[in-house]
Amino acid sequence: MTTNLVSLPDALKEIKQSIETAIKTGGTEAKNNLIRTQKPIKLLHDVVKSELIRNKVNPELIKPALKQSSGELALSGFFKRKDQDVCVVQNGLMPIEEVLKTDGILYGEKDEFGFDFTEKALSINVRSQLSSSAKNFDTLYERTFAEALNLHLRCPKMVLGEFYMIAVREYDSNEANNNEVKFRKEKGIEKHK
Repeated sequence: MTTNLVSLPDALKEIKQSIETAIKTGGTEAKNNLIRTQKPIKLLHDVVKSELIRNKVNPELIKPALKQSSGELALSGFFKRKDQDVCVVQNGLMPIEEVLKTDGILYGEKDEFGFDFTEKALSINVRSQLSSSAKNFDTLYERTFAEALNLHLRCPKMVLGEFYMIAVREYDSNEANNNEVKFRKEKGIEKHK
């Protein structure tokens, strides 16, 4: 199993190569299409899973498994149910379906995992923003905050993590339109200050 582990430097190298190849062959449209396939972000999911395994977490407790993208746990919070990017479930703890009784938007709906299972799961959200960071700064910040709040309002003791890759220098979209790989002069979020 350890031969399948993904390191952060290797994942970043692969993401950079695939994005730059897409820009050179098909410009901005090809870059955006690559990102829509979720191949780059799935590499980061595997980095997180690999680090958990390197730190002695039993691979059987990681959902979805290393190199797998199906099997994300749809955990219920206060406002909504959302697939969690990477979860570590407690050894021996089984899901118990229950009807949600918390005074939230999901009140009365079925929760296939139940409160105890959800609160004892460790959930790690994985995100990346390779362009338009300044333009999307407020949304990025709010989404990060809101997803943690959603789960903590229902399960206050739940352990949550966030792995966020933000480009220091963003690819220049104008140059990408001409199949040129160049970076913007300012840092991604500098313009937001």
